[in-house]
Amino acid sequence: MEIKEPKFKVGDKVIDILNNEQLIVSEIIYYRFYDDNYLYVLNFNDGERFGYEDELHLTPYVEKPKSVWCLKNGDDYVVAHGDGKMHKDNWDGMPFEKRYRELGNAFLTKEEAEFELERRKIEAKMLQLGGRRKFEIGKSNWYLEYRPASGAIEAMWSSYEMRQGAIYFDSEEKAKEVVDEIGKDRIKKYIFGIEE
Repeated sequence: MEIKEPKFKVGDKVIDILNNEQLIVSEIIYYRFYDDNYLYVLNFNDGERFGYEDELHLTPYVEKPKSVWCLKNGDDYVVAHGDGKMHKDNWDGMPFEKRYRELGNAFLTKEEAEFELERRKIEAKMLQLGGRRKFEIGKSNWYLEYRPASGAIEAMWSSYEMRQGAIYFDSEEKAKEVVDEIGKDRIKKYIFGIEE
């Protein structure tokens, strides 16, 4: 019987399937002829010893991208289309995929895509109810502000200081109407990213 090459080498990151632990191979102990399998010594990422495991219970650790800007060929991602439909795909770095990403329509998960589509719907509703993106210098530009200490959403104004990403209103009353119409909890969750 021929001895096969080890599936892992010293320093490889692996997942122990039985314990769902991310570990590092620190030593290859020996090869077992009876089950055509290697036995490894494994350590935690901090260097502390985990124990022994055979390669039948190990799978390679694959680092998932941290953002859509880290996608590599073969990585899964989700596309959100203008009509609200989504589909899962594999990144190939094609020009149309790069356009999805540049337009903010590529996501790592379905949940991220669903959240962003709902956030966009709420912003569209804010614009429909009288909001605007254009800041008017020298005039009262009302916008919404979240106060963590009280949990309140307040209508604030500015004549000379623009807020990145804000939707402005012509009056305090209009800003408050928008909160009443859309709902404080939905605005907190989808506009300010606050979940209670």
